[in-house]
Amino acid sequence: MSYHIYTTDALILKTAPAGERDLSLLVFTKDFGMLSVRARGIRMMQSRLRATLQELSFVRLSLVRGKGVWRVTSAQLVDAFFRKVLRRSDIQKVFGNIVSLLHRLSPEAEENHTLYIVLHHGIHQLCSVPEDRLVFVEYITVLRMLRCLGYVGDTKTLQRVYGSMPIDQEVLQEVENKKQLIIQTINESLAATQL
Repeated sequence: MSYHIYTTDALILKTAPAGERDLSLLVFTKDFGMLSVRARGIRMMQSRLRATLQELSFVRLSLVRGKGVWRVTSAQLVDAFFRKVLRRSDIQKVFGNIVSLLHRLSPEAEENHTLYIVLHHGIHQLCSVPEDRLVFVEYITVLRMLRCLGYVGDTKTLQRVYGSMPIDQEVLQEVENKKQLIIQTINESLAATQL
């Protein structure tokens, strides 16, 4: 019996041991959304995928869908974001908030290219802004995530925050100026999710 191999970009959100040799991974993929996948034999010293499948890494995964479980057949490291995050506890905190919200709100196995791009841009932006601006990148990323998931509608007053994909200094300044409105919009949206 042959299986179809699916290849997609993914962010590894969480890993956990599964038995003596395997690893369970929670990944957010570009083509399939949130997935629980299993990497067989990954915890063995001779595994070639061991160094690639690290938490907080952007990877290109090849997967097969088995009976009730997705399995990793190969992986290629795209960006070892975890190396950047490990150096700064302030980024770890913001990243943790974003991932926690994503895990809470994103349905399993539901494709959402735009959400993946928002997440990818937001996470990369965390490493390029000063510490006092990290919270603004968090607001922007969370607001865009909520919009992608349908919890926030379009408003003219926040259109620039939604639309400008690279988060430049002008967008950060606009977020600083509209901070209270953005926080209120996020809180109302999160309340509406009832999660």
